Amino acid sequence: ILWFSISAYFVWFSKTKIVINTETFHQMRRDLGPMTYEEIIVSLDLVVLVALWFTASPIGSFPGWKVHVAENLNSGSIGLLVTLPLFIVPCGAQLPKVLKNLLGDNRCLSKVEEKKRPMHILDWDAVKGGFSWEILFVFGGGAMLAYGTVASGLAGWIAEQLSQVGGGEFGFVLIVSCVVCMVTEVVSNTSTMSIFGAIIAATASLKGFNGVQM
Repeated sequence: ILWFSISAYFVWFSKTKIVINTETFHQMRRDLGPMTYEEIIVSLDLVVLVALWFTASPIGSFPGWKVHVAENLNSGSIGLLVTLPLFIVPCGAQLPKVLKNLLGDNRCLSKVEEKKRPMHILDWDAVKGGFSWEILFVFGGGAMLAYGTVASGLAGWIAEQLSQVGGGEFGFVLIVSCVVCMVTEVVSNTSTMSIFGAIIAATASLKGFNGVQM
């Protein structure tokens, strides 16, 4: 709403005409060049991944394809299943001359750092150097903490203590908001939500509140 209001006041209905140099954007588009072979493969891989994610679970009368494969298959496993082939599919520089001519030589200019010879769409050396491992540790650590909180019974114990606090729904929301805000000052948002999500849901259930709304 704020964006629409600012755009309407300063751009769409403004008496002062704003001159935009569209040639700059056209030049940026031309500088990108044609879509490379690697970009095409990764785009197709992404489309397949999204399609598998959306059709894995039941949709109306459609039972979902996981029923015929593995019912306990989660989204992470599907992501790995679709991503791992990129370590096998050859990159544009390794394609046969016939395919290069078919796609266009300017689409098969594979580049890697440190003057290493490119071999596949994904190479382990490139992944090791370019992947943000701290993100993996943040998400993985948060998930493990959340699981441990529930499995150890800590979430249930905290939920029981919080359920005895009076103040109704407003008081419960106020306490949770204050605690979460303080914890996020020293712990990542992802880890905080992973830990407190289960606690909040359990407490809301004990107090008779709607767990989804909480």
